[in-house]
Amino acid sequence: MSDLFDMPDFDEASVSQIPALLQLVNMGYTYLSREKVRQLRESQGQYILRDVAFDALRAINSPKISGKSIRDAVFDLEQAVDMGMGVFRASEEIYALLLAGRAVSELIDGRRVSPQMKFIDWKVPANNTFHVCAEFELSENHERRPDIVLFVNGIPFAVIECKRESVQVAEAVTQMIRNQGRNETPRFFLFPQLLIASNVRKLKYGTMLTPAKFYTHWKEKDADPAVFEAEVSAVINKSVDPSIVSQITADLCRGDIDVARTSPRAATEQDKGLYSLLMPGRMLDLVRNFVLYDGGIKKVARYQQYFAIRKTIDRLKTFDEHGRRRGGLIWHTQGSGKSLTMVMLVKCLIDDPDIVLPRVLVVTDRKDLDKQIADTFAACSIKKDVKKTTSSRELMQLLREKDQRVITALIHKFEAAKTARDFVDDDPNVFVLIDEAHRSQAGKANTELNLVLPRACQIAFTGTPLMKKEKSSAVKYGGVIDAYTISEAEADGVVLPLIYQPRFAELEVKRGLLDKFYDQLTQGLSEGQKKDFQQKFNSPQLLEETSQRIETIALDIMEHYQSFIDTGLKAQVVAPSKYAAVLFQKAFELCAGETGVARSEVIVSDTNDSEADDQLPEHKKVVAEFLADEKHRHGTSLDTREKRLVADFKDNPEGVRILIVVDKLLTGFDAPRNTFLYLAKQLKDHNLLQAIARVNRLFDGDEGREAKVNGFVIDYSRNGKNLRDAMQLFTHYDPDDVDRALLNTDEKIQELEKVYQELRGIFNGVRNPKDTEEYLRVLEGDLVTRERFYELVNEFIKQFAACCMLYDFTKKFDPEKLRRYQTDLKKFLELKKTAKAVNAESVDFSKYIDQIRRILDKYVSADYVQALAEPICLSESLEFNAYIENTDRGLSDKSKAEAIAAHTERTIKENYHKDPEFYRRFSDKIARLIEELRTAKAEDARALLEDAREIQGHVVDYEDNDIPAPLKKRKPLHTYYRNLRAALGDAGISEQQLATATEAMVGIVESHKIIDWHKNVEVERRVRVELEDYLFDVVQEQFGAAMAIEEIDRIISMVWELAVENRE
Repeated sequence: MSDLFDMPDFDEASVSQIPALLQLVNMGYTYLSREKVRQLRESQGQYILRDVAFDALRAINSPKISGKSIRDAVFDLEQAVDMGMGVFRASEEIYALLLAGRAVSELIDGRRVSPQMKFIDWKVPANNTFHVCAEFELSENHERRPDIVLFVNGIPFAVIECKRESVQVAEAVTQMIRNQGRNETPRFFLFPQLLIASNVRKLKYGTMLTPAKFYTHWKEKDADPAVFEAEVSAVINKSVDPSIVSQITADLCRGDIDVARTSPRAATEQDKGLYSLLMPGRMLDLVRNFVLYDGGIKKVARYQQYFAIRKTIDRLKTFDEHGRRRGGLIWHTQGSGKSLTMVMLVKCLIDDPDIVLPRVLVVTDRKDLDKQIADTFAACSIKKDVKKTTSSRELMQLLREKDQRVITALIHKFEAAKTARDFVDDDPNVFVLIDEAHRSQAGKANTELNLVLPRACQIAFTGTPLMKKEKSSAVKYGGVIDAYTISEAEADGVVLPLIYQPRFAELEVKRGLLDKFYDQLTQGLSEGQKKDFQQKFNSPQLLEETSQRIETIALDIMEHYQSFIDTGLKAQVVAPSKYAAVLFQKAFELCAGETGVARSEVIVSDTNDSEADDQLPEHKKVVAEFLADEKHRHGTSLDTREKRLVADFKDNPEGVRILIVVDKLLTGFDAPRNTFLYLAKQLKDHNLLQAIARVNRLFDGDEGREAKVNGFVIDYSRNGKNLRDAMQLFTHYDPDDVDRALLNTDEKIQELEKVYQELRGIFNGVRNPKDTEEYLRVLEGDLVTRERFYELVNEFIKQFAACCMLYDFTKKFDPEKLRRYQTDLKKFLELKKTAKAVNAESVDFSKYIDQIRRILDKYVSADYVQALAEPICLSESLEFNAYIENTDRGLSDKSKAEAIAAHTERTIKENYHKDPEFYRRFSDKIARLIEELRTAKAEDARALLEDAREIQGHVVDYEDNDIPAPLKKRKPLHTYYRNLRAALGDAGISEQQLATATEAMVGIVESHKIIDWHKNVEVERRVRVELEDYLFDVVQEQFGAAMAIEEIDRIISMVWELAVENRE
C-alpha cells in the first residue's frame, strides 16, 4: 500500500520499529525501501524477492550451474509448495531445501550431470546477502503487514513484530500467531525460521506455530554483562547513512528523525535480543543446527540448549593424553528440554566438517527412557536413522559393523554381552550420550562399555543435580560442561515453582491389633519363613499398606482434589506398592459415588515373582486379580491399555483425572496438565527430584479454564511426619543446586505478601482510598507504572489462588488479613478494568475467572465474578460509553472525556487505512482535544467531555458533511471522493467534475470484480490500465487537470488500494 494510506502507531514506530531497523542496518543488513520491495514483487502473494535471490545464488554457486536452473529453483521453492499436505509438512520440505539445496540437471562437456545447487552458504555466512524491509505486505486469505521482515538471499528468514513499551509483549506474540492462522497468511510463514516479538522492554522469540507459552527470551549465557552491553551499544549508537534514515522514516510516515544524538542511548532488551539472535552468523547457526521438526511441532533451541551444545562441540574437538575426545556432563534441570538437547547435539555432530563419520550411541538404564529417547530421535527426522537395540547380541553386532545409525541401548546390555565381546572399537569418532548419568556412571556395565569403546567420547546428561558424594565422579566424564539449575529454569519461566505440603496420615493402631494382623499374614509359614518375613518387613512398612491408611489418605485426596475436578488440572498418586495402588483405586471408586470425582486409573507393570514388593501371597493375589480384570476389559496387552489411558490423561480434560502409579511414569513422563503429586511412598534424592518434576510443566489451561500457576507436592509418606522444611529432603545436595526445588506454605505466603506490598506501594500517595480518580491519576502519569500495575494484579491473582489451594493456608494466614486481601483484590480488579477502559486498552479477565472465584469464594456473588470477567467491547462505542459513564465507576468528567478520546483515537488508528483523508481530519481534532485535557481545569472538563462525545459520534457514524449532493446518498463512494479531492486538490477541476471522476473510476473497479479479484494479478493489471486511460483521456484532456506522470501513478495505486481495503 502506498505511503498515503499508512498510519502506523507513531510511538511504536519511534521507540521500537525505527530503532530496530537502524540497528539491523548496522548489523550488516541492507535496507530495502517499500517502493523497492514493490518493484521486486509481481504481487503481494509473492514472498521471495526473485531478482535478489538470483543474484545471490549466482554468486554462491558453481558457474557450471546455469542461470536457468537457478531461476527455476527459486521459482519452484515458492510455487511448488503443496499446502494440501499441511503447513507442518510443507514447512519441513522448505527447511530441508534451504539446508541441503537441490540437485539440478545440467549438460556439461556433453554429459548430463546433477550438481547440487545451494540456497544458502552455511559455511561462510558473509557470502550470502542480507536484507531488511518494513511493513512487508502479505496477501492470502487476509492482507497482513508484518512490521519487519529479514531476508537471506531474497528468502524471508525472520519476522519481527514491534510494540511500544506500554503494550504487553504478549500482544505482539498473539498477533504473530494470529497471522499464521488457516484463514490468515499461513503460506508466508512457511519461509521465516525465527519469529520475534518485542515491546522494547522485553523480547521473545519462537518459530512457526510456536504456542504463546513457549515463546521465550534469550540470554548470553556466561557472557560478561558489561562487555556484552558494550558490544550492543557500539552497534546501536553507530551512525547510519542519512539517506537510509530518510528512507526508513518516509516508509513509516515520519518526518526525518535526528540521528545525531548528543549522547549515546542505553541498550534496551530489544537491542540485546536482536543482536543475539540476528547477527548474520548467529542467525544462520541457529537456523541450520538448532531448528527441529519434532512429531508435528517445529521447535527452535532455547538459549541454555544453544550454549550447552556450542560448549560441548568446542570441548570435544580437544583430545586427552589417550587420544580420546574430551567429554563432560550437562546438567539441565528436568522440564528444560534435555532430550531435545541430545538431538540437537547429534545434529551438530553430523554437520560439523571437523568430525568425520560420527557414530552415536545413547545409553540409559530404564526401558521406558530407552523407548522415549528412541522415539524422540525418530520423531525429529535428523539425517541419521535411529535403531533401538533389543538384545545385547544385537548391540554388539551393530558396534562391530560400525553402524551409522543412532543406536539406543540399556547400559546393562554391556554387562550381559561381556562373554560375547570379541572386539575393541577404538574409533575416537564414537560419541556415547549417557542419559541420567547419576545412575549409569558406575558399575560393571559401565566398565564393559569402556572396554568395548575405549576411545569413545562420553557426554553425560542429567536432569537432577549431582549429590555431594557424586560430584567427584563427574570428573570421570571431564567435568561439568554446562549447568542449568532449578532456580534458573523457574526464573526463565521454563518450569513452574513447586509447593511442598507435608500431610502425614496419623493412624492409631493398637499393638494387639498389629500382632493379630501379623499372625494372619504369617499363618502357614514355617519358623524359617517367618524369620525371613520379619527381616523383609517391619511394622512401618506394613502400616503403609493397611487398608485403613490407604482409605484415610484416599479420602483426604478426594476432599482436596474436589475443588479442581472441572478445571482440567489433573493429579498423580504415588503408592508404595502395586497392592497399595489397587487399594487406592478401590477406595477412590467407593468415594466417587459420594463426591462425584471422575475416574482414576492404576498404571503398573505386569506382576512377576521376582519383584521386590508385593511378596505376600495375599497381596500378590489381589494384584494378579486386578490385572486379570484389566486385561479382560482392555485386551491382553497392558501396554496398549497404558498408552490409551495416558493419552486420555494428557489430552482429554474430561477423561482420567487421577493416575495411580508405583514406579512407572515418575521419570520422563510429560503431561503439562498434571498439577498435583500425592506421595504415599517415601522417595529420596534423585528419585524424589525426578518424581516432583512431573508437575512442574507449563500449562495455559483449556479454553475458558484457568492456567496452571504452580505444581503441588502433597506428601503423606513418613517424610510428611518428620520434616519441618521441604529443603530437609535434599540434605545430600549442595544448597545452590536445589535452590527453590520445593517451596513450603510459609514461603508461598511470603511471595503473596511481597506482591501485595508492591501493589499497595504504587498508591502510597493516595489520600482518599475511596476516590477512584486519585488512583487513576497515579496510573495515568507513567506508562511503566501502569504496565507494572497490570502485571502485579495478574501476579496477585495467581499467587493468591495458589495459596488458596494449600491445606494449611487459612490456618497460617490471619483471618483479618485474608479479608483485607480479598477486599483489595476486588478493588484492584475493578481499578485495572477501569484504567484499561480509560486508556482504550483491551482487558479480559476470563482466564482468571476460576481463580478469582476461588479467592473471593463466599465474599462476593457468582454473578459479580462473571460480570467482572466480561471483557469491555472496544469496538462498540455505545457499550464502551455505558461502561465509562456508569456512576459506579466514580469517574470525573475529565476522566470520562479522556476515555472517550482514547477510544476514538484507537478507532481512528484501526480504520485509518480504509479512508486516510476522513480519519486524518478527525485524528488532528482528537489530538488537539487530548492535549487540552492534559491541562484542563475541573470547570472546563464538562465542555471538553461534550466535545469528545461529538468527535466520537462523527468517527463512529462515519459521517462527513462535505460531500456533494450527487454522491450524498451513495456512501461507498465517499471514501474515494474524499481521497481523490485531496490528491487532485491543486489540479484545477470543479466539484462536479471530481464527482463524475469518482463515479467513473469506482465503476471501472466494480466492473472487474470476480471471486478473489483483489488477489488476481491480471485483474489488477487491467484495472490499472483502464484507470490510467481514464485519467489521461478524461481527467487530464477533457477536464483540463494538471497532473504529472508520477501523480497519475500515485492516484491509480490509491484507488486500487482503497478498493482492496474496503472490499468487505
